[in-house]
Amino acid sequence: MNEEWAFPNEATSPGSGPYYVTRFAPPERRNEIATWFAWFSLVDQAVLQSSDPGVTRLKLDWWRDEAERIANGSARHPLGLALTPSIHHPWQVQQMQRLLNAAEDQVRQHSPKDPVELQNQCRDEQAPRLHLLAGECPGGDEVEAAAFYIGVVTRLQRLPLDLRRGYVSLPVPHRDTESALEAGQLGEAGVQLVETAARRLPADPSALPPQPLALLAQHRRIARLLISHGCPTRRLLSPTPLGLLWSAWRGR
Repeated sequence: MNEEWAFPNEATSPGSGPYYVTRFAPPERRNEIATWFAWFSLVDQAVLQSSDPGVTRLKLDWWRDEAERIANGSARHPLGLALTPSIHHPWQVQQMQRLLNAAEDQVRQHSPKDPVELQNQCRDEQAPRLHLLAGECPGGDEVEAAAFYIGVVTRLQRLPLDLRRGYVSLPVPHRDTESALEAGQLGEAGVQLVETAARRLPADPSALPPQPLALLAQHRRIARLLISHGCPTRRLLSPTPLGLLWSAWRGR
């Protein structure tokens, strides 16, 4: 394992949500999980820092090819080499490709036109992460439902950042979303989105694998924080490290 990607790495730095999710994983899986978080961070940064959509899409295409190379043992990127021991089944590559396709959708700034499209986008963005972190072949609807909830909360949390790059990531009933956010007019719509996603969660969340369960617990805490401040807000809100730790511990 390249020490750059081993736990803790930049994507699982102490005090962050991913740090506590990884910290409470079995010791033998921590480096693997930390490496997956590093890859998720790489994909996210490609989207968030995109100044030229064409160039970013080429980067994502490169990683589509690299995912296949990882599976056959011919990876070129240092992170791809670090992920190679974690790839055992074709479904893992399929989930990597699914996440890369969702990232390209964000680069294209395809705004969801209604709650159904929002649900599909959130699932494609978050479910691959949950499946890959869990290390379990996808099956059933529990993880997909958790992905919808996590995706909604993530979009509400990051709405100010998305708006700065001209992306309206939610099907909100306002033409000028940025002005509506400034005026505090999106609170009711935000709460409704969270409640809709929460109703889709499994009756017994403990049926989820440990890593998805810990992430779900952390995002429930984020949702409570957002709602208490008007949901969504003009600034990026995040729970304290202690709150993230407690949520991850309870969600073990």
